[in-house]
Amino acid sequence: ERQAVLLEQRGKVTALSRGVVTARATYGGMTASGTVDSATEPRLRTLSITPVSGTGQLGGEVPFQVFASLEGGTVVDFTERALWTSDTESVLTILNVPGRRGLGLVVGEGGSLITAKDPLLKVTASMPFTALPKMDIVGLSVEPRSFLLGRQERQRLKLVARYEDGSSRPLNGG
Repeated sequence: ERQAVLLEQRGKVTALSRGVVTARATYGGMTASGTVDSATEPRLRTLSITPVSGTGQLGGEVPFQVFASLEGGTVVDFTERALWTSDTESVLTILNVPGRRGLGLVVGEGGSLITAKDPLLKVTASMPFTALPKMDIVGLSVEPRSFLLGRQERQRLKLVARYEDGSSRPLNGG
């Protein structure tokens, strides 16, 4: 059965295909429901995988996500909907287990091509991945080191690891 709408946290509903569904919510032992009629197919603008760095250390884990940008500016997390593959599973194995979809396990050195396919909309996104040799982290920093925020402004922080060979890279994608 095709999923007509995607119900996200805080009650936001996004149309994914034509159809009628019943949305149910439970709170404090009480249940309420409503009907959602999705009259048109949304137009997908882009599908993109993050983090864009596409690297990970041997023996490590890399949590990948895939986001769909729909016409009108809506961005929807498709990570749990997608079917994930790695073209070189001896380098990177990607889980397709509910709740852990998109988690990459770096099992060997080398390169691989990661693909996330949405089975409903039949679209894919791919990116290259490089597995790096395992190195010890010798230091951490947060970037930017200092900043000023106004009321209700946001700032994304990067946790950057410094390695024994002098190289550095973000640990959280920034």
